[in-house]
Parts: sequence; C-alpha cells; structure tokens
Amino acid sequence: MNATAKLIITILSFATVIAILAGLYLHVFKGFSPWTSGKTVSDEKHFEGNVDRLDVDVNFADLVIKTGSDVSVSYKMPESLVPSITFEGGTLKVKSKGNKKTTLSINGDYDIIITVPEGVSVNSVDINTNAGNVDISDLSGTKISVDADAGNIKCKNINMSIISVDADAGNFDGKNISTDSLSVDMDAGNLVLNDCSVDQINADVNAGNIESHNCTIRRGKCKVDMGNISLSGDIGDVSVKASLGNTNINRD
Repeated sequence: MNATAKLIITILSFATVIAILAGLYLHVFKGFSPWTSGKTVSDEKHFEGNVDRLDVDVNFADLVIKTGSDVSVSYKMPESLVPSITFEGGTLKVKSKGNKKTTLSINGDYDIIITVPEGVSVNSVDINTNAGNVDISDLSGTKISVDADAGNIKCKNINMSIISVDADAGNFDGKNISTDSLSVDMDAGNLVLNDCSVDQINADVNAGNIESHNCTIRRGKCKVDMGNISLSGDIGDVSVKASLGNTNINRD
C-alpha cells in the first residue's frame, strides 16, 4: 500500500470516529435523544472486607474508582440499567449491561462510584465500558486493564505493575503513575503522561498525539499513524515513529 492510499484510509477512519463521537455527544452524552430513559434510580451499598479483584462491566455511565474508608458502590442509573453488585471472596463485581435498544434510549447523566479501602493492594482491576468517562485514582496493586469504546480515561496516583488500556475514541490522561509496563492502544485520542515513572511503554495511537512531561520512561516504543509525538523527561531507550506527524524527544 502506497503512502497516498494509507493517508486516504487514515483520514476516512478519523472522519468516521469523529462522526461517531458527534452522534454520542448529541444523542447520548448531552441528552438530546428523542427517546426517554424512564425512572432514575440512586442507591449506595457498603461491604466489609478488602478488595482483591475488581470486575466492572457497564454499558453507559461515567465510572469513578477511588479509595476510602470501606468497600462501597453508589450509582445513579436508569431503572433499566441498575447494576448487579456482588462482593464475595475479595472479588467485587459491578455489572450493568442492557441490550442495544435500551442503551440507545438513554437520556441523561449517570454514574457509578466504586470505593475500595485506602492502602489495600488490589491484585486485579478489569474494566469494560461502552460509553462514558473512566476516572481511577489512588490505587496500588498488580494489574489494571481498561477496555473503553467511547469516553475519556484518567488515571491519577496509580502504582500498578501492569497497566493496559484499549480505547476506541477518547483521551488517556495519566498523572503520577508508577508501573513496570504501560500498554496503550488507541484509535482516536491523545495520550498524555505527567510525572510518571514507566519501566516499559508500548503506545500505539491511530489518530492523536502522544506526550510525556517530566516523566521517567526507561524503554519501549511509541507510534502514531496521524499525530505528533513529544516526550520530555528522563527518556531512555524509547523508539518513536509518526507516519504523518512530527517526533521530538527532550531528554533531561
């Protein structure tokens, strides 16, 4: 495939993603859908114990994961998407999966807030979302995996051995992350790291920029198809490639 053909395909792919985001913004996120969502339900559940594994699977909601005094889950959701919440053997599961027709009828702002005890090491965090932002803060442990279709992802004050992110449309913003392995695969969005320590990075962005500010990145690779790469800080053996864009590394 020649360069011209690759450019055309990339531009068409990017335009498709923009159209999807515009549709989500008008018909879902801003509540301009002609459908209605029915009754809104709010509740909060508390549990005793420590969380070893967190398993979250939601169709539509902003998701917040943070630390606090105990294990709890609060939500504001349409009645048709009230989450199933279970806590057994150290595993906290939060599931809210309606069918496609139900999801398309959503009209409003909804969220799920999950709290795990402060200072607890969480072995595994698995997150799957279709539409909504993901905000994770103050967690430590072994592994975080995030698979998000549409929405921004924020990680702050995270100390995990492995962090894996697969995002279709949305930005990834990492601040004060410490990890042995950071893997980010994004279709459309910017990857921005601030004050992070990464032993190995593997970042692949189709349409968007990759940036690091005041970070330590020892090795790995960063690649974008359409966008720029700008890394600053203590940057080690990191290869960079931008098919349609500029690359710049400022090593302290």
